[in-house]
Amino acid sequence: MHQVYVISNTDKPLMPTVRFGKVRRMLKSGRAIVISRKPFTIKLLYDTPEIVQSLTLGIDPGTNNIGVAVRREDRVAVFFGELETRTQQITENMKERKAHRMARRRHQREKIKRRVIIKDIKIRYESFGGIISSQNPPFLAFVDKNFLIDMGYNGELHWKKQESEILSAPIEAHYAVTNYCNAKCPSCYMDSNINYRNESLENAKYVAEKLSKLDIFHVALGGGESFSLPWFLELAFFFREKGIIPNVTTNGYFITDKIAEKCKVFGQVNVSIDSLNEEDGITRLPHFKKADAAIKTLKSKNIRTGINCVISRKNYNQLEKIIAYGKKIGANDIEFLRFKPVGRGAKIYHENALTKEQAINLFPMLKKFSWRYKIKIKLDCSFTPFICYHKPNKKLLEYFSILGCDAGNWLIGVDPKGNALPCSFIKTGAIPIDSLKNIWEERETFGKFRLWNKNPDPLCSKCDYLDICKGGCKAISIFLKNSYEAADPECPFICAVNR
Repeated sequence: MHQVYVISNTDKPLMPTVRFGKVRRMLKSGRAIVISRKPFTIKLLYDTPEIVQSLTLGIDPGTNNIGVAVRREDRVAVFFGELETRTQQITENMKERKAHRMARRRHQREKIKRRVIIKDIKIRYESFGGIISSQNPPFLAFVDKNFLIDMGYNGELHWKKQESEILSAPIEAHYAVTNYCNAKCPSCYMDSNINYRNESLENAKYVAEKLSKLDIFHVALGGGESFSLPWFLELAFFFREKGIIPNVTTNGYFITDKIAEKCKVFGQVNVSIDSLNEEDGITRLPHFKKADAAIKTLKSKNIRTGINCVISRKNYNQLEKIIAYGKKIGANDIEFLRFKPVGRGAKIYHENALTKEQAINLFPMLKKFSWRYKIKIKLDCSFTPFICYHKPNKKLLEYFSILGCDAGNWLIGVDPKGNALPCSFIKTGAIPIDSLKNIWEERETFGKFRLWNKNPDPLCSKCDYLDICKGGCKAISIFLKNSYEAADPECPFICAVNR
């Protein structure tokens, strides 16, 4: 009910009124002033008898609110209102306090657990905190300074440096141990064949020593077909002695029961399979039967085994069958790699590169298949533009360390001669492996690759995902645009702009 409340000139409350016309005239003539607009209240500026009537107060106490009303003797309400209590808020506050208390206690328990497993992990300090590597269960985690302090570590000397995007050393090296391979795949980025037999164990161990001094965590061994080397397993055990976890990719031709038994030295053995039949693949030999036999042999020895699959226009429609096969045979995961125009792959790139439609549909399709078959699927970093096109949550991408090209920072390539490269698919900018440790932190070392997002291609400069994607695959930019400075021309965002 709309009413005007009235205060006398001595600040005593009088009866409210509904005579709005009289109120307007009093205000206009200066006989009253407004002292509140909600509720609308006036104060009289002249003497008046302070006569009031009898009123009745009614209160309705509820669970969460209290209702109040005041009425005259003629049952006309002169005031009503509602008071909100803090009953619900107090309950919520108590629940919140309980949650904080439980979290605090859980944090204390986790702190104790982290100190218990401290002997089973490897830690490397970084300017932001550090990197933790675990073998069982296998994981690599970036953690802040407080986390390490809780574990009993103190990297004060390392933490005095200004925080930087450049790591103190690579996380992983992709080491092509040999250029020899019996498969002669037309897509081979190493241009491997059966004529290479110049590698030596002595040189390979020298490379391993240098990588150990860099304090890397993992080495991905390949080539070429590494298992063709009679001393390859000895090299793998040497990496273990140096505190580096070796992983390997193989075509499976040399995997026997005896060799599989020794493959426990590897963190994981990945077998290359591009198709379940020879027509849809990009290998030359009748490969699938050999690869299938190799996976079964490795699994029989309880070796952690995965599948590596290069995606091309030719096998795109076979990906679900490959995923279903991986689930059936018990693969730990499947890693899909983008077809690269490097080595022999450059000669057949245009006929094997994904179409624009395939590039756009790839990520949602693989995500659907991963859920359907309940198997872990990984994509190499060159697919990041295809992922970002679907505008996923950036914090989620950062949380899972999904990044585009991080050549010369997170990873490096090493060729059979012992030269360090920014990436195994980029053959320019080689640095002798024995010089890398001394110049790693210099801005010029692989700087044109690892600092690309600081001076990006104008096509990428306004992209929300620039610092995650970093311009896509530089190997493809070099091939199609003849420049590492160009953005990945096959990025769906860029294709839409250039349409």
